[in-house]
Amino acid sequence: MKIKLLLLLSLWSVSTFAQVRNYAIDEQMFDYQVKGIGEFMARFNGNEHLKFDMNFPDSIPERERDLITLCNLEMANSQPGFKDIFRGFADSVAANDVKLDFIDPTWFANARCKTPYQASELKLNLLMAPHQARPGRYCWTLVDVGGSDAIAMADTTKWVGISPTDNELDFMELAEFSETMRPHFAGIRKPGHDIDYLSAFVALVQAGVMTINHCDKITYYFLSVPGYIFTVDFFNRDSVNSGWLISQIIPIDDEAKKPVYLKQLFNLSDK
Repeated sequence: MKIKLLLLLSLWSVSTFAQVRNYAIDEQMFDYQVKGIGEFMARFNGNEHLKFDMNFPDSIPERERDLITLCNLEMANSQPGFKDIFRGFADSVAANDVKLDFIDPTWFANARCKTPYQASELKLNLLMAPHQARPGRYCWTLVDVGGSDAIAMADTTKWVGISPTDNELDFMELAEFSETMRPHFAGIRKPGHDIDYLSAFVALVQAGVMTINHCDKITYYFLSVPGYIFTVDFFNRDSVNSGWLISQIIPIDDEAKKPVYLKQLFNLSDK
């Protein structure tokens, strides 16, 4: 069954693409593509199905068929052990009747943005989460800032010592350091008093020092399937298997570790 599943994934991708190309059925291409995250959720939840025949055998449950069509099939054909991972993932979705919803607190969006800062351009990851502002009203909120360039906002690896007698001079070095050592000013804090990147980013934007040019890419993280984290990315390609698709399925042996894995995925996503 596992071998059949992998073959099925490959054959479905090839056959449907060939069918569309041979007959130029634009409506069918439009039907297969996952055009928005709302449509992704609806198909994941089993509320929407493809109108056209996917050539799946009757033994494959409809919910599982929907999940197959939401996978990036290039990943399915290249990732070792994917068939086993997908089988466990699909079983967990079915057994726990997992449904996705905007108000669910277990999904996040990573907005990868470019921001001008000190004559350079930083690439930052902004972790966004849905939030209930008041009954019936929801919005996106910023919960973390990361990425390899984030250290440039507040370099916490260097320490700057102020003279032990500077108090006798009304702490003149504070004024001097704020001008001459601005990139390393975070180093005057006492060890143990950490500066998080979210606070630094908000302060720089409020001060007018930093702005967001645009968002280059969005990756969604879903933690709602017991035993798994899965990511969703946009695949812009001339194929029926395109749009917002599952890009990774990561088995997790301990639900309590999911926030740790999320932090790692978020900070490494620009590598």
